[in-house]
Amino acid sequence: MRQGVTEFRNEKASRFKGEDGFLVVSESLRERTDIFNSNNIVNVYKTTSLCQLPLYEMDFGWEKPAWVTSLSALKNIIVLVATKEQDGIEAWVTLDEQEMAIFESDQELLAFCSVNPSIDHSGLVLGFPRPMARI
Repeated sequence: MRQGVTEFRNEKASRFKGEDGFLVVSESLRERTDIFNSNNIVNVYKTTSLCQLPLYEMDFGWEKPAWVTSLSALKNIIVLVATKEQDGIEAWVTLDEQEMAIFESDQELLAFCSVNPSIDHSGLVLGFPRPMARI
């Protein structure tokens, strides 16, 4: 992985800033598409962290939210978000049904987390209407 990141930095990343930046990005996207469209099945899991964003400080005139959530129609996405009390991290995980069943029953994982903790709905819940697995 380190070698791949180094090669990317040396061969492509510096070219993003040049006159051919758009072409380099397009080339990278084309390569990625070729990988996914090949006969080899490749599962890609994307992850990001929103822990540093002040999500629980947002106020659109309805008071600050009691709980923040989101929706992803895409699978294989993991989003990390700090809890309202800043005493833990929520992982919003979207997987296909079969992988989610395996993920949710992994005893080693479950030893370190709580699944779908109860939410105090006495305040505004900011998010989208469709639920997603929350671990």
